[in-house]
Amino acid sequence: MRAVQALSNAIDIMNERVGRIVAWFALIMVLVQFTVVLLRYVFGLGFIPMQESILFMHSMLFLLAFPVLLGLQGISMATNGFLVATGRRAPPEAETLEAEAGP
Repeated sequence: MRAVQALSNAIDIMNERVGRIVAWFALIMVLVQFTVVLLRYVFGLGFIPMQESILFMHSMLFLLAFPVLLGLQGISMATNGFLVATGRRAPPEAETLEAEAGP
């Protein structure tokens, strides 16, 4: 049991560190986008690898920030007719539809 707790703590620490790094991706992405726009519309230059890097930074931002938000419980999920974020049950119509649909 101690090994599992130690592994859990290590994963939490890693998620926190990754989250701090990923938080800077948003700023870097904005600066790169600003540079692309400046080069394109002010100087008339297009630099395709720089434009593609924005796509990769955007995907890395989502993929790496998701576990961090999940660890902070910043993502709400609706499962089995319960609204987890608010602690309320789903309306009766939704439960009826779910029962009719089956598993």
